[in-house]
Amino acid sequence: MIALTPYWLMLLFGLALGSFNNVLIYRIPRGASLLRPVSSCPGCSRPIRPWENVPLFSWLFLRGRCSGCGMHIPFRYPLVEALTGLLFLALALRWPMQPQMLFFAPLLSLLVALSFIDLDTFLLPNPLVLAMAICGAAGLTVIHFLGGSPAVPTVLAGLLGAFAGASSLLLTDVFSRMVFHRRGMGFGDVKLMGAVGLYLGWEKTLLSFLLASFAGAFVMLLLRRSIKQEVPFGPWLALGTVLALFFGDAIIHWYLRLVLG
Repeated sequence: MIALTPYWLMLLFGLALGSFNNVLIYRIPRGASLLRPVSSCPGCSRPIRPWENVPLFSWLFLRGRCSGCGMHIPFRYPLVEALTGLLFLALALRWPMQPQMLFFAPLLSLLVALSFIDLDTFLLPNPLVLAMAICGAAGLTVIHFLGGSPAVPTVLAGLLGAFAGASSLLLTDVFSRMVFHRRGMGFGDVKLMGAVGLYLGWEKTLLSFLLASFAGAFVMLLLRRSIKQEVPFGPWLALGTVLALFFGDAIIHWYLRLVLG
C-alpha cells in the first residue's frame, strides 16, 4: 500500500484539479471571477455545500441532480474530473517520483480545460494558454538549474519546440487561405501549440500536430463532415499532445526504423 502512495496522491490531485477545471470551463468564457461568488446551482442559485463538491463521488451520490431543485447536473462534470485524474495517474505510472511527473502536470490539466472550452465556444482563452506557457518556461528553467532530466527538453529545445509548434500552424493557415480561401487555423491554436512546444521540444511537437491532424481528419470522414465546416481543433491538438507525450519516443523510433531500415 505504501508503494502505491504516489499514484493515489497523483490521482487525487488530478481529481481535485479536474473539479477546478470545471470552474475554469464554466467561468473563463463568461469573464466571471474564479473566486466569487461561490459555486452554486444555475437552476436555483443554491450554494453547493462542501460534501456536494467532492470530485466524482458527489455526482454519483446525488445521482446527477441538484439536491435543492433536482436540476440535472451534466455528465461532463464527472467526465472532466475523471479525465484529469486519469491523466495525472498516467503521469505517475510513467514517471513515478521524477521531475517529469510534476513538469507535465500543468500541461495536461490545462489541455483538458482548454479542450472543453473550445468545444463550447470555438475559443482558446489567452489567460489559460499564457498560464500553460509560463508554467512550461518556469519548469524548464528550474529543471535546467537542477541538472536536467530525461524526457524534459533543454531550454533551447523548448524554445525550438515553441517556434516549431506556432510556425507549423501558421503555415497551415497560410496554405489554407491560398488553396481553400478560408482560415485553416485560429490564432488560438497557434498560441496553444507554441505553449505545447515548450514542454515537448520540436520533434514531439511536430508529431503531436501530425497526430492531431490525422485523428481529426479520420473522425471528420467517419462523421461525413465537410472540410468547409468549422470544427474546434483544440481538442485534437490536445489528443495529439497526449499521444506524443506518452508514446512519442516509440512512434519516432518506429518511423526511423521504417525509413532507414
